[in-house]
Amino acid sequence: MIKKLLFLIGFIILLCFSQKVYSSDKINPIWDLGPVFFGAPTGEIGFRFKEEKLDEGYETKIKKHYMLFNEELNINEKLFVYHPRFLSLDVLAGFTLGQGYADYQGGDVFTNFGLRGNALSGTPYSGQFYFYKRLMDIGHIPSFEYSVDQMQGGFSSRVDEGIIGWPINIRFSYLSREGENIFSRLDESQDFRFDINEIERTLELDTQKKLGAFDLDLRSRTLFYDRIFEVNGRENEINFIDQYFSGILHGKFLTDEELRTISRFNANIRTGFPEQYNLNFSQEARYRFFGDKFQKLESFASFGISKKTREPSERQREFSESTWFQQDETRTQIRGGISHGLGESLKSNLEGRLEKRWFTSYEEFISGISGNTDYIKKIPLKGRVFGGYGFSFSNSDREGEESLFATNEVHKISDYSPIVLEGEEISVESVIVTDISGTVTYAEGLDYRIYKIGRLTYIERVPEGHILNGDTILVDYSRLALLGDIRDLTQTVSGGISLLEGLVEPYFRFSDIKQWVIGGTGSNADLWISPGQSRIIGIRSSHTFKNFWNIEKFFSVEFEDNTQILYPFQRLTSRSSLAIPIHRDLKFVFRGNKSIIDYSKLNQNDTDFLSLGADLVYDIQKTRVFFGANREVSTIGNNERGLIAAQSGFSRKIRRWTIDASLRMTWEEYARDEALIPLERSGILFKLGIFRKF
Repeated sequence: MIKKLLFLIGFIILLCFSQKVYSSDKINPIWDLGPVFFGAPTGEIGFRFKEEKLDEGYETKIKKHYMLFNEELNINEKLFVYHPRFLSLDVLAGFTLGQGYADYQGGDVFTNFGLRGNALSGTPYSGQFYFYKRLMDIGHIPSFEYSVDQMQGGFSSRVDEGIIGWPINIRFSYLSREGENIFSRLDESQDFRFDINEIERTLELDTQKKLGAFDLDLRSRTLFYDRIFEVNGRENEINFIDQYFSGILHGKFLTDEELRTISRFNANIRTGFPEQYNLNFSQEARYRFFGDKFQKLESFASFGISKKTREPSERQREFSESTWFQQDETRTQIRGGISHGLGESLKSNLEGRLEKRWFTSYEEFISGISGNTDYIKKIPLKGRVFGGYGFSFSNSDREGEESLFATNEVHKISDYSPIVLEGEEISVESVIVTDISGTVTYAEGLDYRIYKIGRLTYIERVPEGHILNGDTILVDYSRLALLGDIRDLTQTVSGGISLLEGLVEPYFRFSDIKQWVIGGTGSNADLWISPGQSRIIGIRSSHTFKNFWNIEKFFSVEFEDNTQILYPFQRLTSRSSLAIPIHRDLKFVFRGNKSIIDYSKLNQNDTDFLSLGADLVYDIQKTRVFFGANREVSTIGNNERGLIAAQSGFSRKIRRWTIDASLRMTWEEYARDEALIPLERSGILFKLGIFRKF
């Protein structure tokens, strides 16, 4: 106790009475040691305080409390060897002492170290390198963080073309995070343990070179990723290698470069789990018949092929020996068309395409033609009138099994952001959600909830479940496919008028959708054929009032009446924002969004979204004050989620002093069903930092 008291007294004396020695971004040598020249050392001394409180649960609340006090001392030294352009270094060294109502990292003393250097600056083979080790805070949920001992390092180098005939850029980066956090619970129950060990290593290479009429661009990236994440004894381990390569070749030919070509190739290979392979190649050519400021006529043709493979996990192999767990997709596509422009007012396009897709147990051949014409014309009152017509016709011939299976579909899932599965008409009962390793299977209702809106399927993380906020998950499911010859014809007419530089802008868009099946339809045709119409009307306003303190305003209201047979709905959407410069240094900003969707045949999936927010910012020279609040509510059928958040911040620089303070408070509620007790969560996060440079 006496030692800690003496240290604290000495720390305060040093903080209050330390004097400025030197402060400059340049290396002004004050001492040399042979070939090494040292500048004047600089540094900072100060402390940080952080306190977090989190209450969450249903009828019984679990209270988590985390309080930490850190003293920090960092010294920075600039030096160079022989000459600043030969080798210059910027070295940071220091330490952090930690005390508080929590245990983390297994100790209370942390060393901080940083190194940044430049070698052979201004030469054809210059390079840069860096390394940092420091204590970092990583956000988990709005008012909850955890501390990790983070190390970052890397280097970059460029070799000019004159050295080896090719310019080459090389970059390597290293990231390591390690933390052992224990958060005390105020109810004296078992503490909450939150451990992480994560390593990323990335190597990147790229080159660009001109080869006669061609410009070549080659890039590659290799990522080595390892992570062990443990929460209260539940371990999640991830290991994989991700390799990416791309090549682009641009060609320009003829006298005025009327003919232009572009070849693209990229490959993405992931080994470890989940294993997947993606290969893509495309070739495109464009020919300009003529072109000037009055008229332009251009044609294009392209060919592309892609291959995608996802390998099954061991759990999937044990579940079934069938091949449907291996999801293969091959696609070839041919496109061609012509475009015409008349001044800046009239633009037209006509395009045709042929496409063939092969899956593991299903294939599809698509042919189609589409076109559009858009017209825009300036009118008095600083306005414009616009309108257009477009059509799209496609014929899809599908053969194979009616039930298709997708495996190892990768998604990152977070609070407030439901994910959308790639497939349509998914069987909800078939969905399997696992961790990234494929070994832990999550439970519907406890860890996630799933719902459908129209043909799309959504998955949402359940707080208090086993899926961590920001985790990566794998999803398996089966979906239905309509067999036979399916034809679609969509025609769209749109138009509107804008006056006074966007102050008033009403518009409309009308679409007519026709669908029909020829030949065998399979057993699920009723799930796909959905002709109907979509009618959209709206008004928007976007304007800056230059004569009234430069107030910036945006507002829009849009209504849609969709009469498609399977999923008819009515939608009302509004968006607004207002920025008012109250004073030269004081600004108020308001944001609001509202969306209501009423499904005539799917009452349980009606949606209602509301988002409101306001910020007040005072920013002048060395002082910044911030106040903000936001409210979010989302309702899908009988499931409701709400968030209220308020935050404030203050920062001030006074000569060599810097003060930073912030406060964030959140209230959340998740009601998954009217018959269930809602989950409630509230949190407070307070931070304070005071530092002095010397």
